[in-house]
Amino acid sequence: MRILYISQKPAFPIVDGGSFAINRFLHDLSASFIGEIDYLIFSTDKHPFDINSNLHNTIKNITFYPLNINTNLSFFSFLRSCFSTIPYNVKRYHDLSIILKIKERLSINEYDYIFLDGFYTTAFLPELKALSNAKIIYRSHNVEHQIWIDRARLSKNGLKRIVLNMLAKKVAKYEERLPDNIDYIAAICDSDYRYFKKNARCIVQVIPVSIPPTTPNDSIKLNQICFIGNFNWFPNVEGICWFIDNVFFVLKKEYPSLVFHIAGYGSDLELKQYENDAIIVHGAVADSSAFIKAHGIFISPIFSGSGIKIKVLEAMNTGAPVVLSQKSAEGINFSSTRSFFETKEEATEQIKSLLDSAHLMEENRNEMIAIIKAQFSQDAVIAKLKSILHD
Repeated sequence: MRILYISQKPAFPIVDGGSFAINRFLHDLSASFIGEIDYLIFSTDKHPFDINSNLHNTIKNITFYPLNINTNLSFFSFLRSCFSTIPYNVKRYHDLSIILKIKERLSINEYDYIFLDGFYTTAFLPELKALSNAKIIYRSHNVEHQIWIDRARLSKNGLKRIVLNMLAKKVAKYEERLPDNIDYIAAICDSDYRYFKKNARCIVQVIPVSIPPTTPNDSIKLNQICFIGNFNWFPNVEGICWFIDNVFFVLKKEYPSLVFHIAGYGSDLELKQYENDAIIVHGAVADSSAFIKAHGIFISPIFSGSGIKIKVLEAMNTGAPVVLSQKSAEGINFSSTRSFFETKEEATEQIKSLLDSAHLMEENRNEMIAIIKAQFSQDAVIAKLKSILHD
């Protein structure tokens, strides 16, 4: 069996939730069958491929083909895209060098399956359908048009809001048509599954991100809370600014020694105005799990976006107690008694309950570890992949 695997950003280095999800899926796919994987990687200025990463050696039976692609915005290209049914953010990935590499691979090898990991890889569906009889599997990280709806809603610039809404509508129509051109959809969580299942004539399955086992933290730092995420992703900026302004300052009055630790790419730039002795911004860190283990309760105040939140899964895996917004909890099957916050009052009370009770903190962290083992183990993901690859 031979697979052509295409991802919209590199699996190496792991710099955000998207690259983590791609990295894990590549491991799971490699472990699911006996055969060869040809991996075409989009390497952009924003997400360059790390050719020297030692992580390459952790995946067997794979050949890497990194492809440089320019996805920078172009005003004239955007104008031309207004007369196309293909959204501009998809068209800018439709690069000639990648088309040529795809044609080269398809002329050399006959593939059984082609995996498109991420929304922007679907730009090449016309070429793949025309040149190969392989079954095409689209791995959806989120419902893409929902992200653009949220970006339009949050924009303070009226003209930009109009443009983003137009783009969101075009992405929605494109996304509705996608199932007509593929054989399987591997949705990353239940909410995405429900969206695609409504429109799809193809097979739709939930195949979550696998979370590698780790040694949970034995002790939780008192009077500390933390968050880590990529601050190039606007929901993280929106959520953390909301949390600091509406929740943290309230908590600080009741818990004077409370410290909020924040890390992630771009955090040191986006949150510079908040830094003080009680709000410590670390910027990018080498090991997100180690950061979470060292800094108490993990909070995730996300209110927009789509798909599962990878950093929430990482936090749960470390054995940290977690406090989540309803949006942050999407895609994870919690018990019916677990509550999530929507308001500043609910967020404040949930954090206070943990700060005041070692018993509740221990109960919380044990529940999180159990959920990860039950729902996001590599064995569970591999079993689902095998059901596709050997149907």
